[in-house]
Amino acid sequence: MLREVVDRVMQQELRIPEHASILVAVSGGPDSIALLHILKDLSKEYKWKIGVIHVNHQLRGEESLFDEQYVKEICSQLGVPCWIERVDVRRAVRQEGGNKQDIARTLRYEAFAKVAKRESFGYVALGHHQDDQAETILMRLIRGTHSTGLIGIPIRREWENLELIRPFLSSSREMIVTYCKHHHLMPRTDQSNLSKEYTRNFLRLEIFPELEKMNPKVKETISQLGARMLEEEEVWKEWEDKALEEISLSQDHRQVSWSRKRFLDLSIALQRRVVKLILSSLEWLTDVEITYSRIEQIRHWISSPGPSGEIHLEKGIVVRKSYEIVTILKQSSKDEVTTLTWEELKLNIPGKTEYHPSLGAIEACLFDQPQSEEWFCSSPSVVFDYEQVPTSSFLARPRKAGDRMSCFGLQGTKKVKDLMIEKQIPRHLRDLIPVVHIDDQVLWIPGVRRSAIAPVTNQTSYYLYLRWHSYKMLE
Repeated sequence: MLREVVDRVMQQELRIPEHASILVAVSGGPDSIALLHILKDLSKEYKWKIGVIHVNHQLRGEESLFDEQYVKEICSQLGVPCWIERVDVRRAVRQEGGNKQDIARTLRYEAFAKVAKRESFGYVALGHHQDDQAETILMRLIRGTHSTGLIGIPIRREWENLELIRPFLSSSREMIVTYCKHHHLMPRTDQSNLSKEYTRNFLRLEIFPELEKMNPKVKETISQLGARMLEEEEVWKEWEDKALEEISLSQDHRQVSWSRKRFLDLSIALQRRVVKLILSSLEWLTDVEITYSRIEQIRHWISSPGPSGEIHLEKGIVVRKSYEIVTILKQSSKDEVTTLTWEELKLNIPGKTEYHPSLGAIEACLFDQPQSEEWFCSSPSVVFDYEQVPTSSFLARPRKAGDRMSCFGLQGTKKVKDLMIEKQIPRHLRDLIPVVHIDDQVLWIPGVRRSAIAPVTNQTSYYLYLRWHSYKMLE
């Protein structure tokens, strides 16, 4: 029965061709031993190249060594090449910290990839079965997964230029145990699987027996839910990609930005999907768990009425709202510049004055003729009648509380803070933009506004051009 199921899965679902090279991950337990036994038998018909990798995590003393020796003996009996990889999980936990099971899994998969590539295997076969699938989905549901988490373990996945395949995913643990008994296989028992200390074991030993009293086929039912979610996910993926394309503004290795207005025009379901898609696409977010509550926190904050602000997640992740732009970025040492102060600088006229190493520089040029419009195209620029300026000492500094500017068309002055708000300058950038002034008369704020002081007229004979060269931090 189980052999026929695996044969069908390999041919119809996984579509493994003849002469394929399959590396079977064998721990020594019932799942992996049965999988090896069946694939070896099927290889006679399909001319597959079969090999075995056993990873010794060195966590159970002599028991780990007995497992290793047992796998070697089984491979010898079946005439299958076997590679043993030993990994030091305890040392990795001491050095890196974190969850022991997660680290063991990472080291195990790294060993799979190393051997598969070295020995020219295209597939790595794993023994996950229907019970594992049900446990995974329920565990994610309890922790608060997004709907995509209900898909569970994929039957096939590309990874490290390899194909990870799981031929047992539609077969129950009971079928596997029965197969081992029928073929007189004597797999090893990992005693740690009986410890209720681990969540998965607790679900298997305590929770599922209770659920099966209500529905004897509860594991099959949950696994079928995962299969249906996978089918529906293909449709959702098309909608997600289209929505993300419509709202995206920019993305690089540091951050990703999108339109808040277009985001809010999406349905709530698509908003959730797009947030998850964005988070999943960021390489530096791989160590942050993307839970439903995390997605909702971000979505609700984007939808809140405040025009600007930011929230801080773990691992230095910042979600920033600046009027109609939403940005997710990871704080770095450069972000510390927002807490720095600068001395007032005297501008070199003519010449170039660096305002701050991380922010930018102001270039000043004097001409006796007006320049073409091209002069203004590349960077924020302004021109004054140099002879009408009250003094030749131009100064630059960050904004100060109470700064005001005289503006064309207005009587009196206007607060610099209000000018920046009207220009929709994000709050986190307002203290980083230079204020050019003379004796506290504000002349110019790059990218914001020019004052009404010293305008160019038909009588102007000496032109002072100022240009702001912004560095990447302010872009």
